[in-house]
Amino acid sequence: MARRGSVRESSRNGSLPADSIALPALPYVVRFGPWARNLYLGLPAAATFLLIGVVADMPGWFRYAWDGVIAVLVYICALPREVRIYPDRVLVLRRLLALIPLWMRRYARSDFRAVTQGQGAHAFVGEAEIRAQTVYLVLRSGKLVPVQSYSSGADNQPPQAQLVRELMLVMGLPQV
Repeated sequence: MARRGSVRESSRNGSLPADSIALPALPYVVRFGPWARNLYLGLPAAATFLLIGVVADMPGWFRYAWDGVIAVLVYICALPREVRIYPDRVLVLRRLLALIPLWMRRYARSDFRAVTQGQGAHAFVGEAEIRAQTVYLVLRSGKLVPVQSYSSGADNQPPQAQLVRELMLVMGLPQV
């Protein structure tokens, strides 16, 4: 089964309409969320908060809470998540500073049954509502594997509709 090819070749064979897009090259890589912004802005912010904690000479219990928040910030910023789709498998990785792989989960492509989207919204009193949406791959067991998150007001790349279309094409899965 030939999965790659130009749109013209496929449309001559009748398998794809002429206006559809070509399949992306494999491995198809999606970095989760605004990983570059997190690296460049989040880590310096964490270092600044750590410095404030050292200089402020906080009481013990408050210092532990402060350090816990910094640890969560460093985890989110220094260990970005990415999904890599290969012809025979899907890898979910955490990389230190987006370079050194530290953790990996491997799935067979046959383990997935669909592509779906989840959404939510939250607002603080007196603030605008923030909408967040996530694109997931759905395992046959029903578990969701997040691929990419989108939030209102952010420069989300690739656009959500494009990512869903490309995942459906690359994985050969329906959208639910």
